[in-house]
Amino acid sequence: MRYLFSRLLLMLPTLFVILLINFVVVQIAPGGPIEEQLDKIASEQQSLATQGFALANLNYIGSAGLSDEMLAELQTRFGYDLSVAERFWQMLSRFVQFDLGESFFQGQSVMSLIATKLPITMLLGTLSLMMMYAAGVMIGLYKARYHRTMGDYLTTFVLAILHALPVVVLALFLLVLLAGVGTWQIFPLQGVVSDNFAMMNLFDKAKDLLWHLTLPVLASSLGSIAGIAYLTKFGLLAEFDKPYVLAMRTRGLPFSRIIYRQVLKNALLPVVAQLPMAVVGVLFTGNLLIEVIFGIDGIGRLGFDAVMQRDYPLMFGILYVFTLISMLTQLLFDLLYHYLDPRVDFAHVG
Repeated sequence: MRYLFSRLLLMLPTLFVILLINFVVVQIAPGGPIEEQLDKIASEQQSLATQGFALANLNYIGSAGLSDEMLAELQTRFGYDLSVAERFWQMLSRFVQFDLGESFFQGQSVMSLIATKLPITMLLGTLSLMMMYAAGVMIGLYKARYHRTMGDYLTTFVLAILHALPVVVLALFLLVLLAGVGTWQIFPLQGVVSDNFAMMNLFDKAKDLLWHLTLPVLASSLGSIAGIAYLTKFGLLAEFDKPYVLAMRTRGLPFSRIIYRQVLKNALLPVVAQLPMAVVGVLFTGNLLIEVIFGIDGIGRLGFDAVMQRDYPLMFGILYVFTLISMLTQLLFDLLYHYLDPRVDFAHVG
């Protein structure tokens, strides 16, 4: 209990430092929401001018930009009438109350946008983790049982290729191969559901959703299978030489029974230890490009659009929520690891 309480207290300064660093980086980075709005207005003015519309009533002064009144209005709208310190403390005071503010350009509250986009990201990440760990553990188990055989060498070669391929390349390869870009049109090119999704029954909806998510899940998980497979393999090989395994084999117990009932639990402890980082990586960072490439309207794509538009409330709101979830996930798996291996006592670490 003391460990749990201390970890919860440690989250506060950790969260503060993460928000502070990102806030400072954003402030010194070139561009901003006002510049983004000016570019948008200039583009609209140019478009209207090419169509022959009069610009006299638009309060726009050609290449000089906006009038002083409109510029001051934009600064007030985006909070730039306050100092940097005032903007930061104002943001923190809202975040403590879980008030993430309003998006600059989406016309909605940040919390409602996150709540709308988060489920599909969580579903994609969960399926990717299930695929990653199921395939990784099974391949690692196979490689341990058939160590230094042709099957072991062949799987090593395949895993090395998958691990070396960047996610973008793997995603584009799957699109070309299986989405009708170049060869077979087996899976949809983009999107999450079909146009007639609302008219389907529950079973058909689930099938349609999984059909659309197959390629994104493969692209997200295939490159990470190698690490889990090798952790599983070497964990099993290390257990095979321990006295309790030799004693059970001497008693004539079937090797498969020894593995599944005794050895596998101990061998998977290093795999479980890597799970928090895998969860954070897949759910909150690794799927950003996947969502953009496959046209999935989730948190990753929302965050990407927020960065491109300099939508600071949305950027910091997503960062705040993800940081909280990441820290709570790490704490949860620390407690789970202690349950699986009571010898590990985090309360006395450090």
